[in-house]
Amino acid sequence: MVGIVSSIVLARLGGPDVKGVASAFAAANAVGFMVVNFDLTQQVLREHRGAEARGAVLPHLVRAWGWYAAFGAVVLVVGLVGGLPVAWLVVGTFAFLIGTQAGVAATGLAGVVVSAVGAIVQQLSLVATTVLLAAMNDLTIDTVRIGIVVSYLAPLLIYLPFLAKSGGYSKGLPRQRIFDLMRRGSLWQVGRLFQMLIQKIDMLLVFSVLGASAAGVYSVALSTAMLCSIMPAQFANKVLFDSTTSAEARHRGAVRAALLSGLATAVVIGLLGRQGLALLYGPSFAAGYGALLACLVGAVAYGVVQVQSIVIRMDGSWRGLAATSGVGLLVMLACLVVLVPPLGIVGAGLAFSGGTLTSALAGYFVLHRYRADV
Repeated sequence: MVGIVSSIVLARLGGPDVKGVASAFAAANAVGFMVVNFDLTQQVLREHRGAEARGAVLPHLVRAWGWYAAFGAVVLVVGLVGGLPVAWLVVGTFAFLIGTQAGVAATGLAGVVVSAVGAIVQQLSLVATTVLLAAMNDLTIDTVRIGIVVSYLAPLLIYLPFLAKSGGYSKGLPRQRIFDLMRRGSLWQVGRLFQMLIQKIDMLLVFSVLGASAAGVYSVALSTAMLCSIMPAQFANKVLFDSTTSAEARHRGAVRAALLSGLATAVVIGLLGRQGLALLYGPSFAAGYGALLACLVGAVAYGVVQVQSIVIRMDGSWRGLAATSGVGLLVMLACLVVLVPPLGIVGAGLAFSGGTLTSALAGYFVLHRYRADV
């Protein structure tokens, strides 16, 4: 719920244009992260299952972050020399990467509570920065990026202590070991990138084709619909924790629980959404109700996909992830091309739902080929 508060504050104080730029910037950071992530954290967690090996997780990540920073610096210099506007993208992607990798690792080692606290800290920091910029009369499409970058890094105050306490800090990790993990993770790159594109490409397309104001309205509709995924995310985090602590963990009922909790939330949002958008975000965002309804099916399906993806990744089936996310992305791209020109942001919402639902259905068939406990 804190996430919806930060969205409301940003929309109320910045309006549709600022909200649209902020959402598009965050989407670009997420896609950039997925391009360079190489599924590193998941590989580290899979390798160091069990209490005795937990102390190696943080040093692996710290060493990798150094290499990511060096790579980002090179991209930044090349961009500046070539006159390319990549500075904010590099900074945002690097901050997103550190915060996300630390959060996944902390969740795997310490459980779902630390993940929830980190998410709250992230959103509160975004609220605080947004209010501060607005109080200084400096909340613009340029400065809003500052608040977003700060929000990526703020949860490290929660995550790093938990990681440091998880079995101690091992030193002297060889550089080659990081490369080995990243090379292993590269097998997952296609599937994970497809997944991220399913989540973000609709926002980037709306921003590029329909403009910042339309993107702002669509982002509010989408984020409101995605409240359906809050409870399913907790089931996914529980699956991640169980899979990290034991290779023999079973997850019977997790997908069903994610689906039912998402559906229950979707009913409430569908009934109250029209009044809620106008009341919480203001008249400028009330036009997003149609898009909200269009996104609801996808939001419920996304909760299921979260659980499925954790199981597939921890089982080591990179082909399964690529297949489920790839078919979903193809359906979504086709729907975007067909539906956005005539229907605008409603078409984008329908495309999101079509792609995510397809991915969830594909995940069901992939998992039931070799598991009976999901």
